[in-house]
Amino acid sequence: MIVSAVGQSGLTPDLPPALLRVLSLAGECGVVAQGTGAEQILKTLLERCINSRATDRAWSSSTLTPTGFPVEIGWSSTARELRYTVESGGPDIAPQKRLAHAAELLARLKHPVDWQDLRILGQFQENGSLRYGAWVGIRHRGAATSFKLYSEVSSSRRFPQVYLPIVERGITSQLDTSCRLDLVGLETGTGLEYYYKTAGLSPRDLKEVMRSLGLESRADVLLHAIEVLYGRPAYKRLPGNRHGFSYRLTASGKPIFTFFLFAADFFSCDAEIRCRLLALGREKNWDTGFYESITAPLEHSGHRITHGLFAITPSESGEPAISVGFPPTLGRS
Repeated sequence: MIVSAVGQSGLTPDLPPALLRVLSLAGECGVVAQGTGAEQILKTLLERCINSRATDRAWSSSTLTPTGFPVEIGWSSTARELRYTVESGGPDIAPQKRLAHAAELLARLKHPVDWQDLRILGQFQENGSLRYGAWVGIRHRGAATSFKLYSEVSSSRRFPQVYLPIVERGITSQLDTSCRLDLVGLETGTGLEYYYKTAGLSPRDLKEVMRSLGLESRADVLLHAIEVLYGRPAYKRLPGNRHGFSYRLTASGKPIFTFFLFAADFFSCDAEIRCRLLALGREKNWDTGFYESITAPLEHSGHRITHGLFAITPSESGEPAISVGFPPTLGRS
């Protein structure tokens, strides 16, 4: 029986200890204000996992994180906030049905998705196979909470009429590597954000991508940020072979661009990643208190990597923002 996370059955499901620890530390570090409702949001989005009969599979089969846990915690060098992404629905819901299911849960959380926007996201999933279907992103900054609905793009490569492939028109013919639309995100008030997956991207290719968006002036700054994070030169070859990028247009038409790298492609273990970020935090005066507390179990974790993607977002002025995602199940071997 599915137990409602909003109390319709009179029962309140429990979150895993790993998530309760995250929420507790977020409060202790002052990252979130009281009354943000993070615990209730997680209970609602994860009710299928919480009440699944196949408990082990429910908490270990997600495509969202390296550990299979259906929640990824995020940390950013420039934002004091609690951010996390959830693969809602659990393994018992087919990927083709997860977008609609996520939209239903957001409606229950008093954050309904416009039906026309939902229809557009659904068109990206037509006529092809899916691996995970949909994710929901949440950010708590102070007393404010925002939601983002992520829709996987199907293997069919048939896109809706509304899709304007700015990047594809500008660079696909010039790149010597694969570049495909993989994910579309929708956040109220910000429009669609397009996420691409690439393989074998070179620094020159990266500059071509940014030039197609009119951001060529920030390419060298981005490459420098990669080098700072990587600890080695990157002007000839980017770390790893798997990369990605996203872009969205602001209300004024200006693009916001983010570049993605897999942590496992340029770090040896979680302990090294943690040490590197904390050292950079001291050097650049980042607020790493929440990250340091939440990743404490990784201080001596030298045998595996549970961090997922690093994201680097250049700004019009100042240093790029660096963020990273990781599951809350840090202590598991």
